[in-house]
Amino acid sequence: MLAGITLLFKCRSRSALLGMLNDYVVSATSLRDLKRRAVNLGKTESHRIAIDTNMSCEYLGLYDTYYVCGPLKSGALLGYTSTWGVKRKTPRQLMNEIQLRRVLSERSEGPYVVDAVYVLGSEKSSKLKRGTIEAALLVEHDGKKNTFEVASRLANSPRVKRKITRDLRLQVSPAELELIGFLNIRRWASSSVGLGSSFKCNVKNYAKESMLSRLLHEKKKLVFPKPLR
Repeated sequence: MLAGITLLFKCRSRSALLGMLNDYVVSATSLRDLKRRAVNLGKTESHRIAIDTNMSCEYLGLYDTYYVCGPLKSGALLGYTSTWGVKRKTPRQLMNEIQLRRVLSERSEGPYVVDAVYVLGSEKSSKLKRGTIEAALLVEHDGKKNTFEVASRLANSPRVKRKITRDLRLQVSPAELELIGFLNIRRWASSSVGLGSSFKCNVKNYAKESMLSRLLHEKKKLVFPKPLR
């Protein structure tokens, strides 16, 4: 089955020490198989990154695992986070339509990752059923329509909402999810969509290698995503 993984890399140039957290989708049969595939992919990717950036690059380890629901085409769910017991107001500021349109041209062809935000329940609902969900979605755009409108229609579709509600700890109807906006829209990081290609890359400067290595010792339980109910 498909699973999401975040790999940690250490890259160094003459003037900088960089930490890279790259996200990928892989196919695996168990947590043990997932870890093995992460190591193999990490070694391959560190070599590719070194060539592409003209820096030394080393794979440090598997940072995180998470739920993915494919197939890998428009509408794929590339992980999500949920917060429960909150009011209707989203905890983070959403991008408005003007900001989003500045990021995207009117007809921007290609694959995107859209961070969509949904709310569940109202202030009158029980505290346990009030929640905010941030979901990363794959949007493949053919350049024929406005990208923002394509992303909005996809994020609002019952098919996508069903993928999210299948994995929630509470039994929730897809119709109960209300899309309230986007935190971000960005290009798929790699040149093409597929297993083993990075869809998100976060890079940060570090003063010491020990600070970078400590990321792998954060309290994060690595689990194998369970099959859909």
